[in-house]
Amino acid sequence: MMAKRKKSNIKFVFALLEIALAVVAFFMLFLPALVVKNSETTYSAAQIAFGYKENINLIISKIEVVVFKSSFMAMLPYLLLIVAAILAVLKFIVRSLNSKLVKFIMLACFAVAGVLLIFYPNFVIYGAEDGLKNFFENFNIKFETNPADTFNVAFGSILGIILSFLGAAVSVGDLLSK
Repeated sequence: MMAKRKKSNIKFVFALLEIALAVVAFFMLFLPALVVKNSETTYSAAQIAFGYKENINLIISKIEVVVFKSSFMAMLPYLLLIVAAILAVLKFIVRSLNSKLVKFIMLACFAVAGVLLIFYPNFVIYGAEDGLKNFFENFNIKFETNPADTFNVAFGSILGIILSFLGAAVSVGDLLSK
């Protein structure tokens, strides 16, 4: 009886850790994900994933510049974290979902999200390159057509990477526990 209770407590702890790590990693969507090289300008993952427009006030008028277009690949790591959190909650609530397949899917979601966050600067889709070149150069920022040459990963993405890989490690522990 005691061994069964201890096993149940371990499963409970794994499920809570997976839920917490997935939810906290998801909320990194709202922190700065990318920083422009040689600048203090940052953009959140939400701006990159869902698109971002900036209003520029000129002497005569106001111009709206599309800085980033919506990018599915930029959304994908956060969608995978949502899937991992939902699976963890379902695994916690519905005991029949506590199978090796569900645990492996959660492991894959966490690991792939972490890897995608490492390459996050490559998923930027510029709005209009000519207009953006002028926009960035107005602020003395060197504009490169390859986003990976323009941006570095900021602390929001770094925390997301760490939390995703911690979630993967917890999922491995859950997968290996009997």
